[in-house]
Amino acid sequence: GTIGDNFAFYSNIRENQAVFPDYVTEYIKETQLQCITLKKEPPTMEVYLTAITQTSVSYKIEITDIYNTGKLDFIGLFKDNQFLTGYECVESGTISNLQPNTLYKIRVRYDYSLNSDKDDDFGVIVKDIEFRTLP
Repeated sequence: GTIGDNFAFYSNIRENQAVFPDYVTEYIKETQLQCITLKKEPPTMEVYLTAITQTSVSYKIEITDIYNTGKLDFIGLFKDNQFLTGYECVESGTISNLQPNTLYKIRVRYDYSLNSDKDDDFGVIVKDIEFRTLP
């Protein structure tokens, strides 16, 4: 019989597969190649301190997420491994009212999902950066 206007279906069956003319087989292979989905690359994140004073620290967060798969989820300040307070999730800012000559840690978390059913396509990036305020 005829399928569509251009393709003749051959009813010869070998090993449970229909046999098509070579030009149809090549068309199918090309179409399959065009439909291959590339795996999305997970995002990356870097945290930089841009200024440190006696009572404040300024930071900048650089996120590379070309597929927009996630969001900045947490920015927190720690002292002696104790959580002190959280801050608005923005990619740059200044944390004030710190004590002079004190060791602190900023923790930043970015959550993402690559929109797949695979468990490894959901992730969290956590970056800790320690600093000491000036005396």
